[in-house]
Amino acid sequence: PPPVHFRSESLRYLAPEIASGREREPHGTPADWWSFGVVLFEMRTGKPPFGDIEKVSKFEVFNRINAGRVSYPPSVSAPARQLLKGVLTVDAAQRFGWAEVSGAPYFADVDWLALLYRFVRAPCAPMLSREGDTSAFLDWSKSAPKKDGGGGRAAELSAQQRSYASVR
Repeated sequence: PPPVHFRSESLRYLAPEIASGREREPHGTPADWWSFGVVLFEMRTGKPPFGDIEKVSKFEVFNRINAGRVSYPPSVSAPARQLLKGVLTVDAAQRFGWAEVSGAPYFADVDWLALLYRFVRAPCAPMLSREGDTSAFLDWSKSAPKKDGGGGRAAELSAQQRSYASVR
């Protein structure tokens, strides 16, 4: 297969089985659950679990990923910590999958069947002017990348987008 090129921002989401350079070995949903754990950690703490590549070297981030070294701040609840430890397990065979994630105490209040059948209302819904309205999304095509990695218009949020960001 052709080589895969990753943007440096996406490196921190790679599962150990990929980050270790074993990308030719097959990998599947355990790698996705790992990435879910990284995103959940960032949502809970505001920081990546294995370091920010703007502050530490890519080599160090890869070492931390492969070692599974995560420091949990006190603000991370016990149920969240249990779930994160399960999905951020280095050994893919031992990593939480759907059964463990959906049954985790962190999601105790989630009615998965109601979600599946779309009986749960979204906590906030964008106001749409027509079918296919994308006004709640940033227009990345008009965004000029800057040297610091930020974008022109990408950094500007509409009032509607700011209200969505403040819901959680």
